[in-house]
Amino acid sequence: HYWTNLANTRNKAWGNNAAFDKSKVSIVLPQLLRQADKDAGAAIDSDIWWDPNTYGYGGSALGPTALGSSGISTLDVLDATIAWIEARYPKVQRIVLIGHSLGAQLIQRYGLLRRDGQGTRARLDYIIMNAGSFAYPVKARPMPVNSSSCPAFDTWPYGFASPTSVPPYAAADLARLGTKGLHTRFATRNVHISLGSDDYASGTKRCEPLTQGSYHLSRGRFYTAAVINATGGMAAYTAAGGNTRFKSTVGRGQAGLPAPWTYDIVSGCGHVQECMYQSVLGIKRIMLDGFSATASRKRASRLDALLGVDEDED
Repeated sequence: HYWTNLANTRNKAWGNNAAFDKSKVSIVLPQLLRQADKDAGAAIDSDIWWDPNTYGYGGSALGPTALGSSGISTLDVLDATIAWIEARYPKVQRIVLIGHSLGAQLIQRYGLLRRDGQGTRARLDYIIMNAGSFAYPVKARPMPVNSSSCPAFDTWPYGFASPTSVPPYAAADLARLGTKGLHTRFATRNVHISLGSDDYASGTKRCEPLTQGSYHLSRGRFYTAAVINATGGMAAYTAAGGNTRFKSTVGRGQAGLPAPWTYDIVSGCGHVQECMYQSVLGIKRIMLDGFSATASRKRASRLDALLGVDEDED
């Protein structure tokens, strides 16, 4: 399903853009197995599998413990997949990590926590579509918080109030950089927040995401404002109209947005992956960014890999 959606997006980009060569775009989808997959017989004894409640946030594998897999995070899997792509495609120029819904939650946490010094040659882009929640840079939330009934609203995967709740993968960086430092680094990465204009679905009854906004669209908007505030861009954000300005697409570095970031409101899309991927803005972010509008297909030399991670929950 997810591979087909990306393939259809690639084909649509191919059909509508003379400079785009689909033969230079590879689609890679890691399979993250859960306990239910193992119980249903979809995983063999040597396959790694995760807790369904934590794998979308960087949780460690539950098994097979006999093979020493219990310390392997889903963040480690993404590191290894990127390394595999670069080894398999030594001329790759851009690796696009894409997630929708729960997949977007994983991509947001990974973009925030990915460790420095991994020697990646290719440009990495993190496309975060209609995430159900975010790991916040500050304790404050846009919605009322009752800390008695919702004590975990600022612990991982929603925040950093309890450092021991953060995946061991990121422990050293959190100790070295702190929460603000992690987000300052995140602001230097190629991040694309993409929200469906009609995504008014809550997707959850859990209190922690609801402190970030009542529905997916508002959570993405409020989180972007929180990052801007935490990384020093709030004056520009306010001068541009603040939350009102962010009801529409905002270009790189505009209105206080970090310089490498984009922020898109995809018109006519709700919480639907196909609509988001195959929209004009979706195709631009996933497929076309960096391709010359005047180049011919024969001259298009860029090789991309699309690393999709998706699970439509929350």
